[in-house]
Parts: sequence; structure tokens; C-alpha cells
Amino acid sequence: MNFVYGFGAAIVIVGALFKILHWPGANAMLTIGLLTEAAIFVISAFEPVHMDPDWSLVYPELAGGEPTVRKEKSSSGNLLEALSSAKLPSEALENFGSGLTALSNNVKEMSNLANAALATNEYAESASKAARNMGDIANSSQMVADSLGSFTVGLNGVLNNLAATETATGDFKDQLSHLNQNLGNLNSIYGNMLSAMGGNR
Repeated sequence: MNFVYGFGAAIVIVGALFKILHWPGANAMLTIGLLTEAAIFVISAFEPVHMDPDWSLVYPELAGGEPTVRKEKSSSGNLLEALSSAKLPSEALENFGSGLTALSNNVKEMSNLANAALATNEYAESASKAARNMGDIANSSQMVADSLGSFTVGLNGVLNNLAATETATGDFKDQLSHLNQNLGNLNSIYGNMLSAMGGNR
């Protein structure tokens, strides 16, 4: 029916085009197109009516009823029912049980590995912090060493100044000794002069 609808509509459109543009045979084309469309409408009158499914049978709430609650069986119950209905030999069931036990142990070991990895990460972070602290200590030690070096240089300068001061003090002492000697000589000369002047008087 979709093909019939499309074919008839195409003929009607072509006939209208001929009529609008006044091409030769426009009346015949328009007549053919309209007759085809009328025939299509006659055919569509016999087409069966499309019936939608009654969705209320699946979803009762669409019909105003209460929603149905589905009872879901647990996977363990389904597994046990399947195993019991399969009628497997006891050896197969034992192997299956041992396999489940091994799987559980592997899961536990994986958990332990995860904890070990976490502990390793914590140890790595602690080691990194310790390395940073050691670096800070090394920097502080270098600063102290630099300060001690500067203090040593200053102390050497002070000692050199003290040595120079001691030398200058010795020279000053010698100069004072010479001055005292000169003053003694001057006193003796002045005394002699006074004595001579007194004798002449």
C-alpha cells in the first residue's frame, strides 16, 4: 500500500505540473493523476484496520489496575535448582565446590595484595618525605657551615688585629722608654746649667 500511495501521489503531482505550466497534454495528465488518486482511495477503503496490541495485558497500570510485582528468584536458588536438575555425579559436584573454594581464596589473596600495594604506597610516601627532610637538614647544615666559615674569617681578622696592636704597643713602650731617657738627659743638662749659672752668680 505504501508503494501504491507513493506512485499515485507522483502521478497527481506530475499532472498538476503540466496544468500549471500549460504544457501540451496537461488536461490528460491531470485527469490521469486524479483518476489514479481516486482509485487509490477506493483501494485503501478495503485495507484492514491496524489494531494495536492490548498493552494493558502486559502493563495493568495502563488500564487503571495495580502494577504487578514480579517475584525474582535468587541466583543461588536458580543455581542450586539447575545443579540438582542436572543430576551430575558427586565427583563433579566436589570439583565444582573445590573450584569455588579456590576462587574465594584467590579473591582473599587479591585483597591482601591490594593492602600490600597500599602499604607500599604509604612507605614510598614516607620515604619521599624523609628524603625531603634530609634535604632540608643538608641545606641547614650548609648554612651553618657557611656561617661558621664567616665567623672563622672574622676571628682570624680579630687575632691579626690583636697581633698588630701588640706590636704597636711594644713600639709605643720603646718610644716611652726613649722619651724617659731623653727627659732624664734634659733634666741632668738643665741641672748642670742651673748649677753653672748659680756658680757664676
